[in-house]
Amino acid sequence: MAERLRWWVIPGSLVVLARVVTLPVADESAAAVNMPHEAVAFPERAVVQDASGTRSGVLDFATVSERAFVIRLPVALAGQRGHLQVWRRIEGAREATPWLTLQPRVRDDGTLPMTGLQAGRYDLELRLGSESFHGSDVVVPGTWAPAALAAPVR
Repeated sequence: MAERLRWWVIPGSLVVLARVVTLPVADESAAAVNMPHEAVAFPERAVVQDASGTRSGVLDFATVSERAFVIRLPVALAGQRGHLQVWRRIEGAREATPWLTLQPRVRDDGTLPMTGLQAGRYDLELRLGSESFHGSDVVVPGTWAPAALAAPVR
């Protein structure tokens, strides 16, 4: 029976391919890509589930938000996607390779919030377009407003 149905694989795959080709293309205009993200309020608690489906506890958002790290930028930069690199500082020196590399989008209130970073000191480099902001020995959790906002390094 399986031998007789084997020839259906090719016509079946052509039908799938034809449907994929005829799907509408999403409109990704520059206006849609650069839309700022609104700051949203999270629920008080959420059940945490790992990839295997095992529940591993309850996440208390109030506790996590108290330990957040927030980068404050001018509201005029809202909607821009940047490139952020974070290096850990160990014994007063920066690690050789970046610990995190992100491409966050500035929210409509001019912030880039990050939760889950371990308390400590970090070096940061944030690039938004042609502007580049650097932070050395920044304390986490807390808030960092780049001092170079008045005269960014180019």
